[in-house]
Amino acid sequence: MDEKKRILVVDDEQFNVAILEELLEDEGFEVTPAYSGESAIEAFEECHPHLVLLDVMMPGIDGYETCRRLRESGHSQIPVVFLSAKAYLEDKLKGYQAGGDDYITKPFTNEELIAKVTVLLNKKQQLEQLKQSSDEATSLAYSLMSTSSKVGFIGRFVSESMRCKDVSSLCTLFFKTTQEGFGMHGLIRVVADDGIHLYSDDGDIRALDREILESCRAEARITQFGNDRALFSWGDVTLLVRNLREDVDTLAILLDGFCSSLNTIQSRNEMLRLVDDFREKNLSLKQQAMKLLDELTDDLRELFIHSGSHSNISEEEEEALVTVVDKTSDRLDKLLVEGEVMEGQLAAALQRMEVAESTEEEPELF
Repeated sequence: MDEKKRILVVDDEQFNVAILEELLEDEGFEVTPAYSGESAIEAFEECHPHLVLLDVMMPGIDGYETCRRLRESGHSQIPVVFLSAKAYLEDKLKGYQAGGDDYITKPFTNEELIAKVTVLLNKKQQLEQLKQSSDEATSLAYSLMSTSSKVGFIGRFVSESMRCKDVSSLCTLFFKTTQEGFGMHGLIRVVADDGIHLYSDDGDIRALDREILESCRAEARITQFGNDRALFSWGDVTLLVRNLREDVDTLAILLDGFCSSLNTIQSRNEMLRLVDDFREKNLSLKQQAMKLLDELTDDLRELFIHSGSHSNISEEEEEALVTVVDKTSDRLDKLLVEGEVMEGQLAAALQRMEVAESTEEEPELF
């Protein structure tokens, strides 16, 4: 039988605690109540909850300080959800900086609360399973990693990123590198020519994370929230790190490589668009030119036929006009052929570039 998930509910209003307790127990959760920040810390050590629902405004230490103390005591993996009537971004940022995982604004619906609790508990269980299965490999990887190996991971990322065709594949490669090489988890926001892209390494984009990425305009390039969270602002690229396990300089170098590859992708795609536009316009020009030349030839012949003996143009002049039209047609044909040759050269150059990128050797990591 599966173990019941334990939830610590913290609120100085006993009525609020009773309402949440009834709702959560009906959903199959085991609830431990606490009515202050101080008692919540004591209850946490006794019941070892899987998740904490934490009111912000309380006498004594408030919800932010309570969460901060829980995090400082080593409980970094237990999801903490703030419950508050304060809906301003600055209040949510305080919660995030204190170590909260989500922020629900009062009043809220029962469905919203249960949905967020379920998502966070499922995510916690998945992370625990992944951690259990990868602890040995992670330990080995970190024992082997040194300055040179980090450079190797970055070098492989830069090399492989040159073969990425779009923002999605670049972000996938970036997170593969950060997870395998640095044990990092987070989200990235990219403003590209084709719009705004938002990706998470685990596919889970929480509402608070999204709001921070889209609304927070940090003055500094790197802003840290507490001990293990940070926001990297690299122009059109913003990275939100949930567990800062590496020094910021290493991630900064990796982000420089990401931005460089992003510029390459956008430049290449722009060149492809220009080539396609050239082909379409060149084809249209060829069709229009041939049509005009045919119409000119037909009009000239019809003019000769209808004018007959009444025309003041001599036979020699008629032949001269025909010769001019023929020469113009020949020159136009040559120009059209040159356009086709140029199209072929562009296509061959693009093909060579793609072949070179796809066959480029990957650097060794160690």
